[in-house]
Amino acid sequence: MLVGVVLAPVVVEQAQEWAARDIISADPADAPMSNVVLVLATAPMVVRDTPNPAFEARLDVAATLWKQGRVRYVLVSGDGARYGETWAMRLGLLRRGVAGMAIYTDGDAYRTWDSVLHARDVFGLDRLLIVSQRAHLARALFLAKSLGMHPYGVEAPDPEPRDEPLWSRVRPYLAAVMSCYDAWLRIRPPPPRATVHIGVDPPT
Repeated sequence: MLVGVVLAPVVVEQAQEWAARDIISADPADAPMSNVVLVLATAPMVVRDTPNPAFEARLDVAATLWKQGRVRYVLVSGDGARYGETWAMRLGLLRRGVAGMAIYTDGDAYRTWDSVLHARDVFGLDRLLIVSQRAHLARALFLAKSLGMHPYGVEAPDPEPRDEPLWSRVRPYLAAVMSCYDAWLRIRPPPPRATVHIGVDPPT
């Protein structure tokens, strides 16, 4: 039984990656055209004054998609209140040359489920690109599809193992199991704000 408990998260995570294999690209140039790319947040720093390579990689991919004209707008989504993730993401995109008027923020997303749910219910998105590292990306695609959306993932490079703390390596397996509960229970709290029409309403 103990072996099953240990293996279950691994099986779930691998199953999500396998299921998403046809809707993930590692090259931004291979991604389909889309109006919006959703960039999922992670901590900007791994330790004080040490940039998080996963965070930087996600912004690099998003900026590339925008500069190549594959997307018109970038929606950054994360915890904007406690950790300032969305502020840091916006600043990072501006430094990479993305126009401020093309960047929208969702600072009320504390989990991947929130990010995907808000993309649909607050920002009115159905077809969109999503950027993150592969395991996180597969999970987000799974959740988006469970909500009836039509997502496509663009993979950001994973950090070198030596750059990644142990908890970060274990967390995707546990989060994969939690995402199944999210998709099954479909808990949908009231939207944190009024509907935002990307490209019509000014950036938030």
